[in-house]
Amino acid sequence: MQRLSVLGHRIRILDSGEKCGTPVLFAADAPVVLEHYLQPLSTLSRRRRAIAIELPGFGFSVPAKTYRFTLEEQVKVILDG
Repeated sequence: MQRLSVLGHRIRILDSGEKCGTPVLFAADAPVVLEHYLQPLSTLSRRRRAIAIELPGFGFSVPAKTYRFTLEEQVKVILDG
């Protein structure tokens, strides 16, 4: 598990598996936290890269003070992360 700074937010991320092929991305949504993804990522990572992130303000990821939880902001965090 890693903590990353993305656009002023502190997000948590799990990244596992081979770094080839099309990755599978999960964006954890409350009340689910990254720990709930440990088993699915373990299974998926046998064949491909599997990533799970907590968006700012969800789980243990901390949003910047200016974050308004819009869909546009959430997409930007995913793309920039």
